[in-house]
Amino acid sequence: RTPSSQGSAETLKSCELSSVWDVFCHCDVNATGHLSKVEFTEALQACQSLLPADTETLCLEDAWRISDGARTGFVNFPQFCTWAEKLGLGLPLGLKQVEWPSELEFFGNASVPQPIGWAPGAEGLVQVGDPNLLLALQRLLDLTHKTSDNWTRDRGCSLHGVNACADSCIFRNRVDVPTGYMLVAAYRNQNAELWNRYCLFKQTVLERHAGQPEQELKHVPVASSHDLRDPVDPRCNEWRLFHGSSMQACRQICESNFELSLSGAGATWKKPGDERGVPLYGHGIYFGERITKADEYASVVPPGSPEEGLHCALVSRVVGGRCLTVTESGLEVDELRREVFQGPHDAILGDRSTALGKPYREVVVYEQDQCYPEYMLVYEGSTVRDCSVPQAASRPLVEFDEPPLASPGLSLSWYFPSV
Repeated sequence: RTPSSQGSAETLKSCELSSVWDVFCHCDVNATGHLSKVEFTEALQACQSLLPADTETLCLEDAWRISDGARTGFVNFPQFCTWAEKLGLGLPLGLKQVEWPSELEFFGNASVPQPIGWAPGAEGLVQVGDPNLLLALQRLLDLTHKTSDNWTRDRGCSLHGVNACADSCIFRNRVDVPTGYMLVAAYRNQNAELWNRYCLFKQTVLERHAGQPEQELKHVPVASSHDLRDPVDPRCNEWRLFHGSSMQACRQICESNFELSLSGAGATWKKPGDERGVPLYGHGIYFGERITKADEYASVVPPGSPEEGLHCALVSRVVGGRCLTVTESGLEVDELRREVFQGPHDAILGDRSTALGKPYREVVVYEQDQCYPEYMLVYEGSTVRDCSVPQAASRPLVEFDEPPLASPGLSLSWYFPSV
């Protein structure tokens, strides 16, 4: 073994570090919840020193690739746990703030307690059939719709669409904002792998901030954080937030989570001729507390599909942790990322409403494990509906060939009576 790895082993023993969390925190010298490549190098040496002497030494570049460090330039704790499991490091997890029994401590993708309401034995997108939950989801759409001062450039031009003409044309020919949103169908995402990684990220945020009492973690309320039978955790600013996209993209996100490499390639505003835009707060995962904002990016299902004319949005759980609230324009994007990956913050709360009078606030996170796509909502926008009074859906409810449904043939006639 190299002298550096021997030194790391001696340091571990002298500090009585006996868990994966202890090793991670020992190398995360600034308690940011992330390991830089330099810090990961020390962690690699320390971990290899704890393995049997005949274990093959793993080179840094291979370890960095396996841990997925190249994605953001840093390794978070869920990534570190998955890598440590593959390495064969036989230490307990070591988190003290966990809410599941100690025997369920896990590495990587082992099981943690499932959320309330999951259908036993089902995986993937499962159609919601509980009338009370459907009513709660419809109410979530009603209460998070912004009825005035609700148009932005991202909604596009009624003549040319999104990102297809000059600002002057967009402002002259604004796309109408729906007056309400009617739920057509809802699906619960039962993805154990993504849920486990999200739970581990959430618990590490709780653990890290519990050890930093001098830095207050202020609770930040958002309009969309309804309980939906399974409450969110205010201790770490856990929220439910919206993300609008195409139906195909929503299904893919529910399967494999958000893909950071696609940031800026969708409905983000772009200069004419550019394939990718630079989002306001940099390349990250964007969420809104208002369905009206998410709907700007929820592209309509094209003709020829049974879902023709409908829209799709996700309701995701997001760990906000200690938020950096940004109220101004002219942002230094690299500085925002440094505040999260190398500083004390966990997420960006873009609040341009308070100081600049813009219609919406946004939440941005820079890591997949920080969010869990919990529900996929299929809905119809209306330009005539009074949101305060449920009315009849303007088209028949449909059954979809994809994704596989646990309860086909769901009807919402109990909520949208025929008129």
